[in-house]
Amino acid sequence: MLKNIALCFSGGGYRAAGFSLGILSYLDHFKIKDTETDLAISLLDNVNGLSTVSGGTITGVMYTYFRANERYFEEFYAFFYEFMDKDLLLDLALKKLEDKDNTVWNNTFKKKSLINAFALAYRDLFLLDPEDTFKSLYPATASIKDFCFNATEFTYGLAFRFQNEGDFGNYHYRDKTGLQSHKGDFHVADIIASSSCFPLGFEPLTMPHDYFKKDSLAYNQLVQDADFRAGVGIMDGGIVDNQGMGSTMLADQRNREKGTTAYYDLILNCDVGTGYIDPWKPEPTATGTSETINQLWGKIGNFVANNFIAWLLVIIGLGSIIAGSCYSCCYGKWGIFIGTVLLLLGILLFVIKGAIGYTLKFIENKIKLAIPEFYIPKLKSFDDIGVGTLKRMVLERLTSGANMVNYVFLNQVRRLNYDLFYKSKNLEGRRATAIINALTKKRYTENTTVNENDNTTTKKEKELLNTIPKPSKKMFDSAEIAASFGTTLWFEKKDKDIRTLDNLIACGQFTACYTLLVYILKTEKKQKQPNAQLETIKEALLKDWDAFNEDPFVLVKKRK
Repeated sequence: MLKNIALCFSGGGYRAAGFSLGILSYLDHFKIKDTETDLAISLLDNVNGLSTVSGGTITGVMYTYFRANERYFEEFYAFFYEFMDKDLLLDLALKKLEDKDNTVWNNTFKKKSLINAFALAYRDLFLLDPEDTFKSLYPATASIKDFCFNATEFTYGLAFRFQNEGDFGNYHYRDKTGLQSHKGDFHVADIIASSSCFPLGFEPLTMPHDYFKKDSLAYNQLVQDADFRAGVGIMDGGIVDNQGMGSTMLADQRNREKGTTAYYDLILNCDVGTGYIDPWKPEPTATGTSETINQLWGKIGNFVANNFIAWLLVIIGLGSIIAGSCYSCCYGKWGIFIGTVLLLLGILLFVIKGAIGYTLKFIENKIKLAIPEFYIPKLKSFDDIGVGTLKRMVLERLTSGANMVNYVFLNQVRRLNYDLFYKSKNLEGRRATAIINALTKKRYTENTTVNENDNTTTKKEKELLNTIPKPSKKMFDSAEIAASFGTTLWFEKKDKDIRTLDNLIACGQFTACYTLLVYILKTEKKQKQPNAQLETIKEALLKDWDAFNEDPFVLVKKRK
């Protein structure tokens, strides 16, 4: 039992990266006896599958990198903890982007962009060499047999999988020989950037232009294909599957088709999504009198069209310069100086007016191209709308659109993926989910409160959860800090003041313990005969649970 485990790390910036580190460190801590060798081994040694998204990919790629290089987990933990604790990623990326003399960008084939600045920052902070490519993650001795780092491509709108088994990319790229023959040449840092390139915050990476030098064999073979010649946009994997469960389910299916009845003993989904959203709120209604669009547009038009002031400044300026040049005294020098200033102001005013006029015309032409011709006359009805009302209309569109992308859309995709995960009969008895807010007071109370109206399954499950000792206040508080942290790629001062990183790791640890305990209890309940191995695992998990209840940071402290 638990000999073959797959992990899924969700997206969610540093919240996901820290929580995932906690999951890994608990699995490394927890030992079970190998029935064949009678030796105690960590559950982490039994992890043979890994699928990650966005923030989870930062942890997942670097763990796979250390594992492939046969470096101990303690070394990885210390390295990655220091990376997050120093919190240099954002500052370094912005410094590269702001590079005024283009020293950075003259020494790379990548175009200047924020996401490429992050990719270069990952290379520096993770001490990666040019040879640290995708193929370096799966040597012949690799212990992780199946791994997938998920992104999304914007040509067909599908998941793009950086994976060592199965279709690299997706089925559309299955026969693209350039991609398949050079899949091992993608740099590790670029894969991290691809998977964590979230919409609105970043622009897409362009494949192959942002991945390979133009004189490289990989680039020249890829651009033979029409899709890649135009450039394939690559962004965050969370757009289509923010938990990475789909890739693991496909890996499980591939291996079952090879003849294995149940490839993974357990698929442990580690999710930092809470399922809750901040309700959208309308903008305040404009009050009082307000200029209409027509009136405002008229004022701008008059300003641009009326060049009287500009001409006046130019004429007076020229006159002062001429008059000043006729005198050699102090007045002459001041006349030339004042005239020059007035002349420059007049010219500057002409330039400003011209720029405004050009910009307005440019915007007008772009709007006309985007709107059907028959509809343009109907837009005249907006002329008499007040500026305050228009501002509210625009802001409500922007805020509701952002809310839709960041919350509504992602949560809907999340629900669909969970539906597939939990309705799959092939996964019965070998799936579990560790959710970051499972042990917050609110979520825990909702999950364990037994009501008369509960259906039989729900009621029995809640009664089973109540057999586990209740989390302590210290644990509730730690989980709340972890679950409340944003999905950014940086920590603010207030986050550091409340030890957010330690809370994220601790939450991953005690949530992993709790999730495994629930899984073992459910498995035990289905057994017809007592199982000594299950009983041993359960007792060890309960012992750890008691320790976490006493001090949620017990394992975090041990590793410092």
